[in-house]
Amino acid sequence: MFTIETKYGEIVLTEEFLTDLAGNAAINCFGVVGMANKSPVDAVFSLICQDRLSRGIKVRTDGMFVDIDLHIVVSYGTNITTIVNSIAHRIRYIFDSMCGLTVRDINTFVDGMKA
Repeated sequence: MFTIETKYGEIVLTEEFLTDLAGNAAINCFGVVGMANKSPVDAVFSLICQDRLSRGIKVRTDGMFVDIDLHIVVSYGTNITTIVNSIAHRIRYIFDSMCGLTVRDINTFVDGMKA
């Protein structure tokens, strides 16, 4: 959980919210087909629960900084460097404009390609 103090009160951001925010930002980038499983346990969990957005994403908070790990599947024939830079730029912008949080580190793992 992450708490932001304002003059009107407290805003509490859960890890689930931050994970969904990062997932929405990543999945809406050109060339990203979907999210990949980050571990075998995650693969089993995805069979039970159909929450595809948070699959493959890990968010860690440290003070006002956020670190994000993304496991993605990209479209065949697209430039991976461009996709990764686009994802990083979009996530940093969304986290800064919507939450006022600084994304310190984004680790993007391309775990697969689809035609």
